[in-house]
Amino acid sequence: MRYNTAEEKIRDKHSHHPSVDDQVFLLQWFVAQGLHASEDEWTRKRPIERAIVDKVDTKVQTLLNNLEELDLLEKKDLQGGRSFIRSERTDEMFFTPEDDDFRQLLAEEVSRLLEDIQDRDREDPDDEVPLTAVADGGDNTGKDDFTLREVAAEALEVEPAEVETELTTPADPVDRMENYDTVVVQIENRNEVQRGRNYDRLGWRNRANRWALSSHAKQFVDANSSEV
Repeated sequence: MRYNTAEEKIRDKHSHHPSVDDQVFLLQWFVAQGLHASEDEWTRKRPIERAIVDKVDTKVQTLLNNLEELDLLEKKDLQGGRSFIRSERTDEMFFTPEDDDFRQLLAEEVSRLLEDIQDRDREDPDDEVPLTAVADGGDNTGKDDFTLREVAAEALEVEPAEVETELTTPADPVDRMENYDTVVVQIENRNEVQRGRNYDRLGWRNRANRWALSSHAKQFVDANSSEV
């Protein structure tokens, strides 16, 4: 069957998919962004998720796979390539922890985290109930939330007073990075605490796949228009 538009193809071929409307929406998003493989304009999954996660009911990876199956999207497969360290805050990539720029960024991120923890300490100087006492069943009366320091200590499995040491003294930058990431992830997962400064995860990543509209998609009028 010949289709005049890419949307017709999606709705016919995937009419049995409950995600068919979301597939059309994602295709239109790619068109609006002008992301064409033939023009070497590619994007990773994460920016797509940031842009449309609250506008679709289906996982973005599922939608990407659906459109690839119809040859409307093309994937540049970079999995298995060289691993790298990526900063979620700055979007910088480093291919070795021995890189001076990486060491400088790591020190900056750790400093931002510690300043946040210490700022919160000063905001609540009378709060001296140790995390271990609460964890062992101690009385936490009058204490509404855990502090950032307590959450960090819990993540690192150390006493609250040892947080600075645990984050700054490991000689290996990878060990420091892993300790830092452990704390940041724990903070992200705890609704009781919120960051007062801007810092985010580091850590090893695999080179992510890139996505773009395929050359096949360009034959359809609605895959060449920026009006969505």
